Amino acid sequence: MIVVVSDDAVELVDAEDCKAFHVEVRGEPDVDAVLDTSGAGRLADDGEHALIDIGWVRQHATGTGPEWEQDFGGMLDYARTKGWIDESDSAIVAHLERA
Repeated sequence: MIVVVSDDAVELVDAEDCKAFHVEVRGEPDVDAVLDTSGAGRLADDGEHALIDIGWVRQHATGTGPEWEQDFGGMLDYARTKGWIDESDSAIVAHLERA
């Protein structure tokens, strides 16, 4: 799963892939502003990660099969064991990759 942030939009791609998760930044957007405006989340204080809202991911995971929710739940469970879930924000901590 990849959250793509561009100059004016946020898009969830490869939603069916619950084995990987990151934010891909394309261009030179104000990442925090674009994430906030879209409702997808916010930039973490370290500037190297984003907090992506779990509800936003569910809402934008269109075209996935009925087993997706179980796979996504498994991904969240694994992420919790690694400290990649921010419970206070109901968000997944994702690293940023510049395209």
